[in-house]
Amino acid sequence: MIFARKFKTAAGIFAACLGGAALFLFFGNNALAQTNLVSNPSLETEVNGLPQDWFKGRWGTNTAIFTYPVAGTDGSKAAKVELTSRTSGDAKWYFKEVAAGGGKTYKFSNSYMSSIPSVLTARYKMSDGTYKYADLANLSASSGWKTGSAEFTAPAGTAGISIFHLINQVGSLTVDNYNLSEVVSAPSDPNNKVANPSLEIAGSSSSPQDWFKGRWGTNTAVFTYPTAGFDGSKAAKVELTSRTSGDAKWYFKEVAVTPGKTYRFTNYSMSDALSYLTVQYRTKSGSLFYRDLATVPASSAWKKSEVDFKIPDEVASLTIFHLIKEVGGLTVDKYDLREVASSPAPSGLVSLNFDDGWITTYQNALPILNAAGLKSTQYISSGRFDFSTYVNIDQMLDMQAKGHEIGSHTKTHANLTILSTEEMRDEIIGSKEDLLAAGVNSVTTFAYPFGAYNESVVAVVEEAGYKGARRTQDGFNDSGSNRFLLNRFSVESDTAFAEAKGWIDSAMSNGTWAVIVFHRVDYSGTRYATTPEVLQQIVDYLKEKNARVVTMDEGMDIVF
Repeated sequence: MIFARKFKTAAGIFAACLGGAALFLFFGNNALAQTNLVSNPSLETEVNGLPQDWFKGRWGTNTAIFTYPVAGTDGSKAAKVELTSRTSGDAKWYFKEVAAGGGKTYKFSNSYMSSIPSVLTARYKMSDGTYKYADLANLSASSGWKTGSAEFTAPAGTAGISIFHLINQVGSLTVDNYNLSEVVSAPSDPNNKVANPSLEIAGSSSSPQDWFKGRWGTNTAVFTYPTAGFDGSKAAKVELTSRTSGDAKWYFKEVAVTPGKTYRFTNYSMSDALSYLTVQYRTKSGSLFYRDLATVPASSAWKKSEVDFKIPDEVASLTIFHLIKEVGGLTVDKYDLREVASSPAPSGLVSLNFDDGWITTYQNALPILNAAGLKSTQYISSGRFDFSTYVNIDQMLDMQAKGHEIGSHTKTHANLTILSTEEMRDEIIGSKEDLLAAGVNSVTTFAYPFGAYNESVVAVVEEAGYKGARRTQDGFNDSGSNRFLLNRFSVESDTAFAEAKGWIDSAMSNGTWAVIVFHRVDYSGTRYATTPEVLQQIVDYLKEKNARVVTMDEGMDIVF
């Protein structure tokens, strides 16, 4: 908080110290202090009865007595100031102004004894010759030597700094052992591709260096920098105070990446709203596209997020948005993006899913799977047990007894995106409760009916405690996939065995996870039906290739 005046009341100074965005009373682990900028810092060199490069300062209506030398803490000399009467103003010793730069961070400390509370105030000389003042800390009285300290960022346009350790009430203050040094980031990790990853280096426009503010849509966003950090003195905060559409985020300068390689991203955050990790890819031709990486639940304490992902073909560079798209605040810090050894599904994985709980799955598919010793995941809609075309509870439990996973497919196979919040939660959470009440041992995965989802649906699926969820997007999965937006391939009435064979071969050769979805297994000829013969061909090929066939629950544990 910058002041145009030289003083506040004691209460005002205290409030300013607590609220000032530039005030930090700790020294970040990833920062290094540099050379002491203060000339004659221990006041040992005396010229004409005064410490060299030091000055007496007083303003207002008061009576001040300056004494030098007095007994010091780290040498023979210190300086003392005493107010014997006061109506207004303050008094202080202060050192010769030192050159400084706007946007740079400095750490100040000194030793003092005082009979009354005292104040640390920075005097900034601006490039236009004017002065600005900022209260840094309110210090308690001390009958013995004590250290006062503050860390702060000089405002834009700063050319020089001096620090006033002042008193503004009747009493005395003795000072010694001054230190003012610039704080710079420790040597960066060469493997971390993010520049200024802990946001310690201030840039222009109230932003950290090499970082940017981003916002789109109809909303009101407030960006704050710096704010108290996780592993240093600084972090960045974005807050949506109103929103109809869009999002807001801080994001780092784009970095070059290598297609086909796997990268691991981590950061730390605090938020009172659900937030999202989204990667922005830039192709070699300059076009942009986006992929969601993960959702991050709200957390009042610092929370680490980590996700691995593989770089698609033709990508040249990327940045990662940690964004919010609902009213609330998000504070971010300590970013890391690095290449890691890829962690594909070992030798490739294949999962066989059967959606809806059709009776023909139980009658025609289960015997084929059981004979081959392959386990599937059966996604059951818990409100259909009394329908003759679907499995009943006993049949579902028989599938479980034979080693097949039971997953949730809601209660009524509803399109979750068009329900009220209460109805949507009942379908997602209530279906899990129904299955557990019916005797299912555990329900850890979910399939979106019709592949319909939005951010609210995904948030409730995660809140309900599912490990992951499957959508209806064609594609393979790996450790970089979003576990709540898993891809699949659908076997339908016109799907030839050769197409399914290609999915299996690709997963095995590329070390990815292919989820193959079936519905009815019969001769109905409806769009989402396949014949027992096609299923048999697929199962035989899996056995022939010695493919690793896993349930969705097992796949989640292996891949993620």
